[in-house]
Amino acid sequence: MYCVVESCYAEEISGKGEGGESDESKEINESKERAYFKFPPEISPYVCVFPLMAKDGLPEKAGEVVDVLRKANLYVFYDKSGSIGRRYARADEIGVSYAITIDYDTLKDNTVTIRFRDTKEQRRVRIEELEKVVK
Repeated sequence: MYCVVESCYAEEISGKGEGGESDESKEINESKERAYFKFPPEISPYVCVFPLMAKDGLPEKAGEVVDVLRKANLYVFYDKSGSIGRRYARADEIGVSYAITIDYDTLKDNTVTIRFRDTKEQRRVRIEELEKVVK
């Protein structure tokens, strides 16, 4: 005996223009600016952690942040390859809601930069408060 589980997520599209496409999707398709899945955070369970550079103690601090998030029962994806812009783009493409960057200020004041996928807004957050922000 076997079991198949299939999950589905649908969102009602408002503001349809000609051809049945929403105005928002037309803008994205015409500009080719970036491609991303716009899942709600509840559907996209992963958080990405990126050290800005692969040296100067940043990967070690990023490892500490990964441990904090995993202890909070969050799924964490760690990526240190390529430029920070390409890492953000990869995270956007797979639908990750929050990307956390570990930079030199993190080593000084124990804060990280959190980037929100949909708005690309970035904000500094203390590591101790990170769990509340991403859950």
